[in-house]
Amino acid sequence: MTRFYIIIAIFLIGLAACSSGPRYRTNTSYIAPATVQGNSCVASCETTEQVCRSRADDFVRAEYPACMQRAREAYNHCMNGHYTGSCAVLRQSDELACSNNSSPDYRSCTNSFNACYQNCGGQIIQKSVCVRNCDG
Repeated sequence: MTRFYIIIAIFLIGLAACSSGPRYRTNTSYIAPATVQGNSCVASCETTEQVCRSRADDFVRAEYPACMQRAREAYNHCMNGHYTGSCAVLRQSDELACSNNSSPDYRSCTNSFNACYQNCGGQIIQKSVCVRNCDG
């Protein structure tokens, strides 16, 4: 039962955080290196990034079924403990968490690519742009 209240509290805090204040997106522009050697270096960076993204995709494909299995096991454990009133809510929240984590996180791949790109002589220009609640 305590887990249920913790989940509800986290949900409400997240909802409050999402509904207030402006939202920004970072636009990134890439200026290629001036040399042939630099452009060849960038091609290597791109290959490394593709491998990184592929690994992130593979991880998510393997983790989602494992996460759903853990959700089923937690539900069964809850039902065996005769806490049937909150077991369905527990299972729904666990399955929702699995679904929310079913998209790969490419941030480390992008960060590594950007560092590599700059080491090859390329320039990166990042600009924050307000996309929601910009009047406040």
